[in-house]
Formats: sequence, structure tokens, C-alpha cells
Amino acid sequence: MSEILTFKTSGRKDAEQFLNKLLKLIIILLFLFLAADLLFHYLIAPKLRIRNIIVKSDIPLSRQEVLTIAGINGKEDYFSLKGDVIRNNLEACPLVREARVEKVFPDTLRLDLKGRRALFISLADTGKGSFPVAIDEEGVIFQSGSSIKEWDLPLISGLKFNELEPGATLPRMLDSLFREVTQMRAAYPDIFRLISEIEIVPLSPASFELLLYPLSFTVRVRLSGSIDGTVLKNALLVLDLLKREGISEKVKEIDFRTGEVVYRIKEG
Repeated sequence: MSEILTFKTSGRKDAEQFLNKLLKLIIILLFLFLAADLLFHYLIAPKLRIRNIIVKSDIPLSRQEVLTIAGINGKEDYFSLKGDVIRNNLEACPLVREARVEKVFPDTLRLDLKGRRALFISLADTGKGSFPVAIDEEGVIFQSGSSIKEWDLPLISGLKFNELEPGATLPRMLDSLFREVTQMRAAYPDIFRLISEIEIVPLSPASFELLLYPLSFTVRVRLSGSIDGTVLKNALLVLDLLKREGISEKVKEIDFRTGEVVYRIKEG
């Protein structure tokens, strides 16, 4: 009986000793981890500063302007720099369509900026006068007045702007129209360049028609709320025929909404 008690007491002591050693080992490891963390953050990390900044951009901003918009002052260290914050800062600029931010260990930051491309020019009415604005493929106003760089674009009219500042977005109901015109510019660039003006004719809060004014023709083209490159090509052929026949001066518009050509003659 005493031998059994002695065995149990000895086994309990061994277990206690093992647990004590394990606890000490855990405490030592935690201390080393904390010491290493403090050493890294206070001695190593501050020395790993961003020393090389590579800026790739197609927007009309200087390198310093890009860095200012990004919120970079040249004192950032590698690990504390937040790439998502920099990206959000850059994409908040109306000129920037997309920004990519990449950190390359140990001291490099890459900024890749893609600018907006104007699709239309429009005239914004302030009540005291009007001024031109550039609108991109997503319906975003990103340039105005003398800052506009590209003028050889169709005029889009019939719009009412609630906001006039760069960064404002046109109503979402026009998204499909902007996609169609963007596709047409890529597929039929010669036809795109023949468009002088596209007028939005509202029918309801959610629908509209289009009046298209081609260059070199006095006759306008009435379309449903969409633009198809093939339909527009046929419309231009009809306009050319009317001009060669010498009767275009009598025609006010041609209507392509139903798929058939309907002529409307000028009054008088």
C-alpha cells in the first residue's frame, strides 16, 4: 500500500515540475517575442523608409502634384505606409480613373495612374452663363473651362446638372448610352468623328430619345434611347443620298426609331 502512495506522490511531483518548466518556457518565449517586436518597431522598421517612388501616369499632373494628392510627404516608412489609403486619395481626384499602389520591399513604392478620357463636351449653365465641361466614358465630369485638353469631341446637350464641380456624375439612366458611344468610338472611329452633337430628349424620368446632328449635314437624325453603329452608318448613307439629290434642304429630320426611314419635311 505504501508503495502505491509513493508512486502516486512521485508522479504528481513530476507533473508539477513539467508544468512549471512549460510555464517558464512560455513566459520566456512571450518575453522574447515582445522584445523582438519592440526591437523591430523602434529600431528596424523606422530605418526601412520609402526611398524610391516610381510614378507611372498618363494624366496632366506633375510628379509632385501626384505625391501631394496621394498624401505622401517623403517621410513614410515601409511598414506603416497604407496602400489602400493612398489609392483612395488618388482616386478621389476627378482626373484619375484608376490608381494602383504597390509596395516593393524594402524601400520602393510604385504608383500607376490611369486618367479619364473625354467622350463628350457639354455646356453647364450656372444661371449667370455657361461654361464647357468634359465628360468621360463613365459619365463623370472631370475637366471644365480652360483645363479641358481635348475639344474635337461631340457635344452632348439637353442635360441639367445638379452639380457642376469636377467629380460629379451624370444620371445613371445615361450609363447605357455612354457605353454604346464608347463601343461605337472603338468600332467605328470614322463615324464617331462625324457626330457634331447628341441631344437628350427626355420622355420620362427613366427614358429618353436622341437627336443626332451629323457634321456636314443640315438634317438631324432621331433615334430611340440608344445608338447603334450600323444604324448610324445607314442614317449617314441616307443623308448623303438626300444631299446628292438636292432635297436635303427640305427635310427637317429623318426618324430611325422604328427601323424604317421616316422623313419629316420642314414647315412652309
